[in-house]
Amino acid sequence: MVSPIKYSVGADVSKSDIYVAMLLQTNDLKTVVKGTRKFANNSDGFKQFENWIHSHKKFDIAVHITMEATGNYHENLAFYFDNQHFIVNVVLPKQSSKRNGKTRISKKGNSHIRRILHLPALNVVRYGEKKFVQIYERIMSRHNKKMVAYVAIQRKLLALIYTLRKKNKAYNADFQSTFGIIATTKRQFFSFQATNFSKITCSAKIP
Repeated sequence: MVSPIKYSVGADVSKSDIYVAMLLQTNDLKTVVKGTRKFANNSDGFKQFENWIHSHKKFDIAVHITMEATGNYHENLAFYFDNQHFIVNVVLPKQSSKRNGKTRISKKGNSHIRRILHLPALNVVRYGEKKFVQIYERIMSRHNKKMVAYVAIQRKLLALIYTLRKKNKAYNADFQSTFGIIATTKRQFFSFQATNFSKITCSAKIP
């Protein structure tokens, strides 16, 4: 028996507009386009976008909203729908690895972890977590590339999560040695990544 399993909404975000398409996926691996539309990339447009989704949502199943990280144009949209308890997936854009002398983001590693850590990386900067803000500002001053800065923060977050879990400690923003991982733990962390998580890597130097 064919039954619906989820709605997938793709959003192509530019500075002023959001182009969207909504699809219904069924358990026989088929998809049906339920609608397409353009909205303004502002708070009114976000509300209209949400209402449009509800008007097309005929089944009580999950709605997944996927967008590409385009500079900072996507951020407010991602925060809005995350606050509305939608499932938000932010996909990192592919960048060429053949540009000599320019900072690039490696696509090696676990894409699921990069996606999961994207919003936490945005939030630690947005809400002024001092050590992460310092990393962000330092990389922005060198390269002026937000995505490079956020990937560096994702990597720091992953290392921090591993260390806190290993030591069974709660995060303390003022505890310096928790954030600065000692060499032995760092070697264990990369060994752990190789077999469990794989690496989030960035060719730029990470502070």
